[in-house]
Amino acid sequence: MEILAIHWKNKESGNYVDLIPTSLFDTETGDKEIEHDTRKPNGSTFTVNSTIRVEGKTATLTYRLSDNDPELIWPGVTRIVFETAERKVVRRIEWQDVGDKTFVVPDPPPVWQEDYQQNEDQRAFVIKTDLVELSGKLLSLHARPIAKMQGENISEGDRVFVWLIEEDGGQGIAWSGSVRNLDKRRSDDYQIQLDDLRKTSSLFGTRELDGFRHSSDVHEARLYEKLKGYSHRGIRQIERGEVGKLTPLFDPHDFVGDGNNEVARLKRLGIVASRPDQAKFSARIRQAYQGKCAITGCTTAEALEAAHIKVEKGRDDNNLRNGILLRADVHALLDEGLIALTLDGNRIEISSRLSDTTYEFLQTREVAHPQGVGPSEENIRHHRLRFGFRCP
Repeated sequence: MEILAIHWKNKESGNYVDLIPTSLFDTETGDKEIEHDTRKPNGSTFTVNSTIRVEGKTATLTYRLSDNDPELIWPGVTRIVFETAERKVVRRIEWQDVGDKTFVVPDPPPVWQEDYQQNEDQRAFVIKTDLVELSGKLLSLHARPIAKMQGENISEGDRVFVWLIEEDGGQGIAWSGSVRNLDKRRSDDYQIQLDDLRKTSSLFGTRELDGFRHSSDVHEARLYEKLKGYSHRGIRQIERGEVGKLTPLFDPHDFVGDGNNEVARLKRLGIVASRPDQAKFSARIRQAYQGKCAITGCTTAEALEAAHIKVEKGRDDNNLRNGILLRADVHALLDEGLIALTLDGNRIEISSRLSDTTYEFLQTREVAHPQGVGPSEENIRHHRLRFGFRCP
């Protein structure tokens, strides 16, 4: 079953993750009572009751204290806004408190994953280590198999959760990834390289694990036994139910890492000099646009750049209302004034100076709106006037 996983990041929501079956959005429906799972930051799961309504491009889920444990939920309404009435791609997610008349995007906005699911055939392992080496998008480590723990049968394609022990005494699940390369030539020291990396949004460590010690959930109890003290650098296989306790720890995107990589790449190419707060600006824009170019839909992180709309010499306005996430070539067109946003921010206008017909498709594209606020009319107007576009 495919799941829409909504990770609420604002302080009031406590880092909880709502796990909503996407099949609920397949057809329009009036008020209908449903159940879905919610995960706490420590990975434990509980069931919540809500009323769902699906109409056109929106779905609302209403949560009431009378239907749930008042200590586990915050009453109100979640509104999911989709790109189209087919309800396949989420545009933004909003919240309305009980008694309020308007929906708002929380600050910071929630992060979501639309295809959250467990690969039934993919095995999973946990490895404890005090040393990892990160090179680009690959994480390398050494570990030894523990035969009785099914550590010897780890192979390429398997999923790995890395429990990192730090010098200052901190420890916990820090990374997850898939085995890309595996060297088993030394039976007591496998060399393992992971890709498809994700980093935890909030570290799951010994304190959270203690909460599983006497749990009535069999998966939580078993996970406690497997993580509490097995051999250092040992490889131990875990079950699918146990994987479900760890998966919600990871955001679907590492926007901060992508932002830092963008700035480093541009500096190497000599395209930009060092600009204060540029990496932070990039990370926030990437998160607002969910790692997708607002015009082309490109999702390749290395090809995306956070663009400033209004640019003034000697000063960067790093407000979210002055940014948009664009594919690198489209960013270049914007910076050179060969394209501009329409004043309402919904479409693209092409300058007569752009004669390359391969970019004609831009005129027919709608500009995707970010989570939260989009580019302001004031900043768009400044850019249009700067490059000679008409401003009524």
